[in-house]
Amino acid sequence: RGFLEGHRGRVAVLDGQQINSEFRRETHAALLEYLEPDRIVFLEVQNEEPEIVEALVKLKATTSPEYREAGVTTEEAEADFRQQVENYRKMYEPLEPEYVSIKVIDNRRHVLNGIRGYLPSKMVNWLLNLDTRRFQHAIYFTRHGESQYNLENRIGGDPLLSPKGERDAERLTAFVEGLGLDKATVEVWTSNLRRTIQTASGLVRLGYPVKRWKALNEIHAGICEGLTYEEMRERYAFVDNMRKQEKYTFRYPRGESYQDLVQRLDLVIAAMERWDKTLIVVAHQAVLRALFAYFDDDAAQDAVSWDVPHRTVWRYTCYGHGRPKLEAIPL
Repeated sequence: RGFLEGHRGRVAVLDGQQINSEFRRETHAALLEYLEPDRIVFLEVQNEEPEIVEALVKLKATTSPEYREAGVTTEEAEADFRQQVENYRKMYEPLEPEYVSIKVIDNRRHVLNGIRGYLPSKMVNWLLNLDTRRFQHAIYFTRHGESQYNLENRIGGDPLLSPKGERDAERLTAFVEGLGLDKATVEVWTSNLRRTIQTASGLVRLGYPVKRWKALNEIHAGICEGLTYEEMRERYAFVDNMRKQEKYTFRYPRGESYQDLVQRLDLVIAAMERWDKTLIVVAHQAVLRALFAYFDDDAAQDAVSWDVPHRTVWRYTCYGHGRPKLEAIPL
């Protein structure tokens, strides 16, 4: 209720077992105080295939905090969860057609009812791109090595690495080699800008496959590209003032905002969700801020001032029902 009244975000997820008509009716009536009917979407996940159900039972029994804290054995946890599933099966009543809804059946089929508008459609797109393979590999994020523009405190551009940045690239190469992974199970992603390509060059020489994404390019600073921050303040004081007031939505003249950046990263994030290899992502400060906000479950508006230092790798993994873990590793 506080979330909806405060309008802090755009999407709220109420996680609960809305398995019969009474539960759904009560929930829908409560939400109608704050939202139009077409903005209330029921998401129902049905799993009937024995293999999927068995995998979910084992996952729940081995990773759920409630069983771990209770100190029960895996066998006891599996038996308890199977009983819960059976109880839900007995109570379940099919989703009524008058509600806007998305049904996901056996992780393969999607049934939509009444979906319209931008945000509900984005939810559908996100669900279509989800894949259970995300549980099976890590993603390693790192910022490019120090560039000549970093030394000069300049904005954006397409500079090469500084001598120190070249050593940063060597450290990254050594780190990836130290993981001991088969090259066939790894892929390196960079932007189209020279400082990320140069940072990943050692991995290219060792035979790691590399994919370049224009969508991973740094936020474009428009008329401020290539300027120092001091030059920006002198020439375009209004830019500096507006940027300080609302950094997330502020758009550089002839350039981009963080909000624009988040939208252009949609395709990259969808690809990451379904990729079946370990990823090494070499990107830029603003891009990594936006990616971390997504993968670490934080609002992008809060991420615009996060510190994203050089010579650091962030390892992202999923565990226990897809709960994320993002840890920083100094190089």
